[in-house]
Amino acid sequence: MRSAAVRFALMLLPAVLAGCASTRPLPPETLPADKTSFEKVGVIDFRKDSLEDYQRLVRPGDLIVNYMRLGRAAKKREWLFAVLPHGHSMIVLDPKDPHGILECRFHGARFVGPDELKLYSYNTVYRLRRPDAVDMARMREFADHAVRHCRTYSFKSWLTFNDNLLPDDLSTVSPQYTCSTMVVAAYHYAGLTLDVATPANRVVTPLSIAASSGSPNERARSEEHTSELQSHSDLVCRLLLEKK
Repeated sequence: MRSAAVRFALMLLPAVLAGCASTRPLPPETLPADKTSFEKVGVIDFRKDSLEDYQRLVRPGDLIVNYMRLGRAAKKREWLFAVLPHGHSMIVLDPKDPHGILECRFHGARFVGPDELKLYSYNTVYRLRRPDAVDMARMREFADHAVRHCRTYSFKSWLTFNDNLLPDDLSTVSPQYTCSTMVVAAYHYAGLTLDVATPANRVVTPLSIAASSGSPNERARSEEHTSELQSHSDLVCRLLLEKK
């Protein structure tokens, strides 16, 4: 039993060090024009907040970082939170959907609702300063695929051996993630590559995501270009019809 506890503690050591490292975000005015970052927009604590408060606060694409106090973690046997109090992260897909939040836990990816937030002491909501940097249709596509195919948890990520954080199509989405590595992969698939995704051999924590900035990736630029071409094509067609 003691040797198993020691092995578990050693496995968590990189995550502990990452969680204790500085996670202070860069001031937004220092970011290049093509980058964006998260800002804290509020806290949900269901001991005093209601479902309506949650729905008023959150928006699609928001990041939620969950915090659990030590006493609650011990009572619920959530030992990860005893080491990393900010030990879980989620993405909001639809605030009004009773299953409109995507998360990854030890049994894989799943959809949950705001009731899941009652498990934690409180939940901090972060929003991208440029929400349009994320394609929510692709985010939903990633989520639907992950819930069907990501059925296990990537314990090796605690040792810095991450699965694919930069999937460009569904065939490259990993069948296993941690809560945080799945969040990073989801944002990338939806068009925004977070700086925390590189280098790949690092421990990704909820707070390191919240402190990360990001840039539109090739997928986002390609789709933006396609949209511009389509708009131009529509304009030409309208002009030709007017001439007739």
